Amino acid sequence: MYRLRRHFATPIVALVCAALAAAAVLWLTRAPGPGLSPDSMSYLAAARALARGEGPRVPFADWSDADSTSRLRDFPPGFPSAIAVGMALGASTEQSARWVMALAAAGSAAGTVLAVSSVAGPAAGLLAAVLVAVAPAFVEQHFIVLSEPLFLALLVALLALMITRRPRPLALGVVSGAAVMVRYAGVALPFAAALWCASRPGRWRERLSRGAAAAGPGAVAFVLWSRWAGGVRNYGWKGHLGPTLTEGWNTLQSWMLPGVHPSVLRIMLTLPVLAAIAWLLGAAIRGTHGDESGARRVVVASGVLASCYAGIVLFSRLVADAGIPFDNRLFSPVFLLVTVALVVAGSAVWRNWSVPARAVAGVAGILWLAGSVVVVRQEAGELAEDGWGYASADWVSSDLVRWLHSDGRHYALFSDSPPSLYSLTGRPSRRLDSQDEPAEIGEVLATRPSAIVGFRDTETGERGRTAALAARLGYHQVVRSDAGAVWLK
Repeated sequence: MYRLRRHFATPIVALVCAALAAAAVLWLTRAPGPGLSPDSMSYLAAARALARGEGPRVPFADWSDADSTSRLRDFPPGFPSAIAVGMALGASTEQSARWVMALAAAGSAAGTVLAVSSVAGPAAGLLAAVLVAVAPAFVEQHFIVLSEPLFLALLVALLALMITRRPRPLALGVVSGAAVMVRYAGVALPFAAALWCASRPGRWRERLSRGAAAAGPGAVAFVLWSRWAGGVRNYGWKGHLGPTLTEGWNTLQSWMLPGVHPSVLRIMLTLPVLAAIAWLLGAAIRGTHGDESGARRVVVASGVLASCYAGIVLFSRLVADAGIPFDNRLFSPVFLLVTVALVVAGSAVWRNWSVPARAVAGVAGILWLAGSVVVVRQEAGELAEDGWGYASADWVSSDLVRWLHSDGRHYALFSDSPPSLYSLTGRPSRRLDSQDEPAEIGEVLATRPSAIVGFRDTETGERGRTAALAARLGYHQVVRSDAGAVWLK
């Protein structure tokens, strides 16, 4: 009878968590949301192009290009394609994006419950889903139009497939291949799936065959998309890793100790918390033996996925893009995997702990949960009051916006941030680089009535360089606001 109740409890808990997760995302992204970033503009623009049957293109181009649109290159087309499906069903671009993120959150929640419940029971599955859902690093990816929600759902699906007693390599390959088409960092997942399948017992030829089947779809997807997109990255040693690692360390601390601001207390708590996490995961592995242990499979599979993902991100930072930040967005997959592993590990060793040890673990969990709720509540309040990014009230109500929608309609637009301009006007524009030869830029601008629009923060000097370029071209400033400035001939 107990097993029967447990059998029915798991899908019910999964469905409830999925429904709550989807509802939470729809609530978070209500007006004035969803939050919009420069990356959001690429996703939404590419989705609109796909819905028109034009292929994944964005309304951004270099100042010297004849066409004001260009291929989507900075991101794979998976997320825009999903948004385009919603548009084909009648939803607007932003509403379709909201529903894609809501359904992805539902998939992450249900998948977490099912994966954890399969080895630790529905109570542990519910706990894991709650801890994942309230983590600020997870929530932040679901109120901005980003590809992370869809990627995280695929990550959870892959983990669930990996921890079965007999994982099917082709199924792992299809899911990890889909993740490659959602995020470039998703290339880590086919590699992890191949390692997992090749490590299963068997002859070496069988292992190689399983590994190839698991990696094949992702490898094909990556090669085909990379060839279509062209050379999006200039590869070479980037160096200067210190600030990035410092940012990553601060991100890790904020996840482990949510709500605790940088202070001596946080510094003092970080290493003990890290040691406790490492000890708990190690105890779960040491306390169980062989592949038959579900807890061991979950902890090890989570470790393989997290290690491969972190390795790809670090490699990309070193040789592909010095601007890759080690922030919550990049680390959210690792935090999700570690959370799942910790819940399963705790369930495996809980019975062996003394009452004081259980009390300490319970208090620590409650404090972490409370800190996360406080942070998320504050962020949700700010989001509801003013919006986020390009959807914020300050951004959309400036003098710059009024000019763009009146006099600006008569000019071709050149800007240091075409995504910003697209968020305000829905119009294509061409990117200006202040390091290019002004004479050549001037010849292009002289072919039609043109306006230079600068958005960069004066503190970084970017707008200053755009202003200097405009001055060299003989343009004078006609609009200036906190959002940006405009120069005309």
